[in-house]
Amino acid sequence: MADPKTVLASARLDFLVIGAEKSGTTWLADRLRQHPRIFLPPEKEIFYFNRRFFESPELENFNHRKPLEWYFSFFKDARPGQLIGEICPAYLWDESAPEAIQLTAPQVKLIALLRDPVGRSVSQYRYYIQRGVLGEISFDEAARLRPDILSRSLYAVQLNRYFERFPASQILIAFYDDLLADNRAFLTRIESFLGVEPHIPAGLTQRSNVTGVPRFPALNRAIARLRYLVRKYDPPFLLDLLRWSGLARLSERLRLLNTRPEEPPQPLGAEAEARLRAFFRPDVEELERIAGRDLSAWK
Repeated sequence: MADPKTVLASARLDFLVIGAEKSGTTWLADRLRQHPRIFLPPEKEIFYFNRRFFESPELENFNHRKPLEWYFSFFKDARPGQLIGEICPAYLWDESAPEAIQLTAPQVKLIALLRDPVGRSVSQYRYYIQRGVLGEISFDEAARLRPDILSRSLYAVQLNRYFERFPASQILIAFYDDLLADNRAFLTRIESFLGVEPHIPAGLTQRSNVTGVPRFPALNRAIARLRYLVRKYDPPFLLDLLRWSGLARLSERLRLLNTRPEEPPQPLGAEAEARLRAFFRPDVEELERIAGRDLSAWK
């Protein structure tokens, strides 16, 4: 990533919602985008500060090598007086992101939106099947093939990397449970942390980015495989061409059209859930200490 000194002095970043995935970040983006004092780019996730690619973390994220001028160009349409921010859950789990963010915007406010780690992990497993990243395999097999399904729910480990670099006053830990219980109060708390007046937009109860299942799984698997190969062999001209030509958006549109709402998912068996609760318990207990909140329901 480019040296932050090369950025124009006028460039600024006021806030980042850093994650977690499948924890309500798209809902929050849809609501904050309607606030007159807040500017979010049309693309929810720019994927700039994460060194690793979000769908295939063994691959390098091409955007991470681009100059900061490229990143800040996404905010050029912000009006005077608006806060400028981005929502990108990859920034929570990627080990390189905290340092990259600190070097670029040391005064930035950070929001982490967290969900019960078992529910989040299961939701990511279903999302990977929807996108064609995984075939229709069991959760246990998916977690073996994709360790990130579980590791991205280890919130205390991830947050401690941020607390090592940013003062606690710049970090807000929010909970998906609170969003479900009272979305108005939840949104107002976020707005208060950002220092803007409360604004309750239309569509407050509307769900966002609901996970479904592919009508034709082979199609989504083919799109995911093509995406992987392009990322793996990393021809920069091709990646930019796909964006500029609209083919990247077209593939995403095709993948969405190939998705139908899912029937209520089968719950994990009692034994499997108990095993996951035991796996996450040490991290949940550390998160209780960090957040100052009783998370007994997650244990």
